[in-house]
Amino acid sequence: MTGVQLGKTQKVRVRQIDAWAAVTPEMRARMDAEAKEQREEQQNIKDLRSIWESFAGMRMQRGGNGQDYILEMVGKGYTQVSSYKNGASVQYGLLNPEDHGVVYMTRNREFNRFCKTILKMGGDGGIMNALQKAKLIDGIQPPMPEPEPESDTEIEHLFSGAQSGPAAEAEPENAAAPVLPDLAPSSTAADQPSAGLPEQLPSDLLSSPEEADMHEDEDEDEKEDPDLAPVAAADKPELPGWKVGQPDMLSPLWDMQIPFTWPNEHGAFPSVYHAEWSYGKGYFEKLNIDIARDPQNRYHFSTSGATSSYAPNVNGPVFATFLEAHTAAREELAEKLRRKYAESTAEREFVKAAPKLLEGVTQRADGDRHSIAKTEDLLQEPPYQQAFGEILERLEENQRLVLTWGYRNDRDFNNWMVTLHQDDEEQSVMTELRTYGDWDFTQPPEFAQAVDLDNLDAWSNFLRQIAGRFPEKDRDALSLAPYGLHYEPIWHI
Repeated sequence: MTGVQLGKTQKVRVRQIDAWAAVTPEMRARMDAEAKEQREEQQNIKDLRSIWESFAGMRMQRGGNGQDYILEMVGKGYTQVSSYKNGASVQYGLLNPEDHGVVYMTRNREFNRFCKTILKMGGDGGIMNALQKAKLIDGIQPPMPEPEPESDTEIEHLFSGAQSGPAAEAEPENAAAPVLPDLAPSSTAADQPSAGLPEQLPSDLLSSPEEADMHEDEDEDEKEDPDLAPVAAADKPELPGWKVGQPDMLSPLWDMQIPFTWPNEHGAFPSVYHAEWSYGKGYFEKLNIDIARDPQNRYHFSTSGATSSYAPNVNGPVFATFLEAHTAAREELAEKLRRKYAESTAEREFVKAAPKLLEGVTQRADGDRHSIAKTEDLLQEPPYQQAFGEILERLEENQRLVLTWGYRNDRDFNNWMVTLHQDDEEQSVMTELRTYGDWDFTQPPEFAQAVDLDNLDAWSNFLRQIAGRFPEKDRDALSLAPYGLHYEPIWHI
């Protein structure tokens, strides 16, 4: 249609079409920048939705979940996200723009991710604007809470301190500041770090989140929860000898169909089927299993509860049917529960819940509740596929992209890497299999082949040819993560 013989790579074709359509390099740079901005905006929205969903399962001491708490704090005036540098780390908190008071949560990873994501979404770090942009809430402001008595100092144990704007009363220079439960001492508004104020050093502040954490830990040590106290072996009743049973004849587990998903860039599968057994409302009173189906129609499971959890992953056992994976997951849960129950450190709350949980896992196959993820919420493309293509389009002739299917810190790292670079005429991509750490590219590789990356069969054929050199346990990763599970920085030759 254009009358131009197009090159084999996307990068060359874009350059040719731009020349034909009179698109200048400046125009192309502007279009690429706009496209990148749109991709980053969509990724930020996706991340915020994921974090907000995780807040729904975060139980707070005063009742409600993490979402309720955030909206409550917004109602109290903490409407923006704030950050400030503290040594080599960055502290995040909720800022009241009226008096510059900040509430910190220094020991909760999801809260820090929430703050980082909102800041990346631009603007003034406004929480409600970000939630509305992600279509997580309507444009209705949360209701203002009822005034609380001044003596009420209760706050979630995860929060290391709340600093309010009004100045504290003057005290003698050597007087020790009173320590309130879960609260850092007050400071003046001028001392507060915020997104809209110049950065302040920690030494300029009257108190820091770390100091509040130290006080909080001391208070918690003095008030030991009896439910968390270990139970002596003589005081534990013997657990029933229940075995994992089959589902009843009317159970949907016999014909359960779940959509497939690709693993993420770490080799972990998003949960497709989730089942839960619970007794009470505490952390030790809940057991879960998650099952995923990979694109090769094999099933992977994971378990959580009894103080340990993990995600379905490419290195775990695989099963031919859903019911086989479901039964194996329940057997693992029952065994984990029995091992934890026998430990001398088993907490009283867990010991009380264990018989009911064991009965549920072994005798009620369907769980107390279960759910299946929507197809649109799963990974419908291999990990790194989009980033893979975008990076290769921008590869210059003196650059290489390095792919691995593991991490150097892994004890059983497979020691292979694949490098990719444009050929001399930029008409195709050269792929080479090398021993990991062999950065002398003047030496011949273990295997090399020119690959047209627009042809998925060509890339799959390359992977099949190198699969025999990988340890058998790592070959699944090549099919489940055809674009690598880990990227090195682009190396300049």
